[in-house]
Amino acid sequence: MLGELRGAAPADVKIGMPVQATYLDFPGDDETDGSPWTLYAWQPREEDA
Repeated sequence: MLGELRGAAPADVKIGMPVQATYLDFPGDDETDGSPWTLYAWQPREEDA
């Protein structure tokens, strides 16, 4: 699954590192006819999750 990795320095990224989904909410605008929309992204998994 493709998505942006947020909150990790490039040097810290490893294949197989645990990540969790996060969601980015955007308000509606003229391009979306006023409809809000959401994208998912990835962030390093919290240690206690």
